[in-house]
Amino acid sequence: MSTEKHLARLFQSNPPNDPDDIRGLFCNRERELAFGVALLQDQSLDRIGAIHGETRCGKSHLARRLLVEVDELGLPFLPIQVNANDLGTARGALESVFYALLGALGEVPRGQVEAIDSDSLGHAAVFDQVLERLHAIEPLVEGIQIRRTEEHSQKLSRTASVSIDLGSSGNLGSSMERVSRQVFEQGVLTERQLAEVFLREASDLLHLVTCKRVLLYVDDLDLLAQGDESDGTQVRRLIELLKVLATTDSVTVLASVRTQFFAAGEGKHFRDFIRVPPLEDSIVREVYVRHVQRFHANEEIFDETALTWLIDSTTDRVGVFLQLCFDVWRFGFGRPLPLGEDTVRAFASARVKEWRQNVALAPIIRE
Repeated sequence: MSTEKHLARLFQSNPPNDPDDIRGLFCNRERELAFGVALLQDQSLDRIGAIHGETRCGKSHLARRLLVEVDELGLPFLPIQVNANDLGTARGALESVFYALLGALGEVPRGQVEAIDSDSLGHAAVFDQVLERLHAIEPLVEGIQIRRTEEHSQKLSRTASVSIDLGSSGNLGSSMERVSRQVFEQGVLTERQLAEVFLREASDLLHLVTCKRVLLYVDDLDLLAQGDESDGTQVRRLIELLKVLATTDSVTVLASVRTQFFAAGEGKHFRDFIRVPPLEDSIVREVYVRHVQRFHANEEIFDETALTWLIDSTTDRVGVFLQLCFDVWRFGFGRPLPLGEDTVRAFASARVKEWRQNVALAPIIRE
């Protein structure tokens, strides 16, 4: 329990980023966590693993806790996380994956790269070549058309013949060499080329030098494209491209989606990995306690009456509960603590008034 207050982290409805907070605020989903670890240890998952549950029920926190657990247990995975929420297009999501893989490759120590050349097989040269090509296509990944220059021609010819035989997985470097020439000739990189060749070979290269599979977690996959004009095309497109990566020996793909999406026919594209159930009231209360202990020096924000009202108002969805706690705390900030029923009633009255003044919500409120 901290003796300091960290108000900026109190009642944040989005899952924490700090590993200590991810562990410390995680509660009563140990069985789901252990089940996910057991499935990953099998290393035979060749479909997108779905972490699914109701909206704001804690899917993302559970997924992040799983990534932390994988790292702490020393499992042979390299976790990479991408948030698809409102990126808009499948290409935008793939671009995020590309830069995450590129960043991971850039963090591999040079000594670790050179260690794979202990038998003088030239693997370090392939590492350098693949990394060079990945950097070269950055404008194309971002959708910028480029004209092939003499510099590109020299770079391609200089690294044309280096590859590594990966057995059943093919030759690392050869496909990238061929497709690099093609995309520089055309000045355009397709989504499928990006997924099937460049992301795949980047993952193969990471696997080669780290002896770890890439554990790619896509947060809120079904919320990739939202709004009235979204017909689901981009989400389906991203699923198809991720399925390509999921069949790769060097990649395991997980994604969080809402249960209604998973159950509405889209589940056929996924492996049912972890179902995230709603939390019972007693556990939601424990979430409040942990926030107060970690971020408010164990000083109560709400009295029992106010806390019970908050819990009863959020139907066991922890994200909604935390957001409501934050809203009421902000509304009553400056009043003596703990905040009680009078503050809750004043907040509810003010919120209803705001809704009535909202043109879109007014008819619903009147009903």
